[in-house]
Amino acid sequence: AVHGDAFVYVPFSESLNPHLEHQLTKIGQVVTAIAVPDITKEQMQRRLFSQMSDELLPHLYMKAPGPWRAPVYGQMGSSMWGYLHQDVCKKMVEAYEVQRGGQQYEWVIFARADMMWTHKHPPLDLLDPGFVYVPFGQDNSFYNHGPEPGLNDRHAVIPRHLVHGYLGRWDALRTGEAWGLYFDRVSEAGDLINTEQYLLLHLRARGVPIRRFPPVAFVVHCSEGPQCQHLYKGTNLGKQQWTQ
Repeated sequence: AVHGDAFVYVPFSESLNPHLEHQLTKIGQVVTAIAVPDITKEQMQRRLFSQMSDELLPHLYMKAPGPWRAPVYGQMGSSMWGYLHQDVCKKMVEAYEVQRGGQQYEWVIFARADMMWTHKHPPLDLLDPGFVYVPFGQDNSFYNHGPEPGLNDRHAVIPRHLVHGYLGRWDALRTGEAWGLYFDRVSEAGDLINTEQYLLLHLRARGVPIRRFPPVAFVVHCSEGPQCQHLYKGTNLGKQQWTQ
């Protein structure tokens, strides 16, 4: 076990209850937990556009199509929630470090909450702090037969000095860095990009080195509903049996 501090972000306010908090202690001491009301795809688009540093950016990102930008511009999916949630998690870590006198963590582990863990987490003392470690598999490369490889975005072990690089996709979109560093090129090539490809484009542009390890967890098959976000949140499918 890693025995670290746990930071929990729950975008369903009714889901954070004493039972869940007790279960989360298996990960480690919960030092920060935030439960917020969920937002619709229309609200997500308004939030993103309102935070952009230049009013031209929404028009530029429109030129780089693909699931990476869902549900913005009517794209099917829920990618933006992932970038926003990672941004919140990064800010929770930073705020807690300030509270404890500026003492920074050595490592930050990101993992989706809907994963089933089948093996113990890799011991941190075996890892080189010069690299972000990501499990093999689920890279979803070459989407739509395009040329871009991707990178598994479900679990990552991140040295503290590379946290902003890994968890910074929301900021990169908001400031326009994402356009200037890679999406302008993607737009010119006409390639469709998914979230895993966006992650690898971002890490390469930031100079974040990657190493891999055998997966120790997998995403579970969930029932249709708000907790199963991949299509439910970014579409109007409602209660259709789309997960079966």
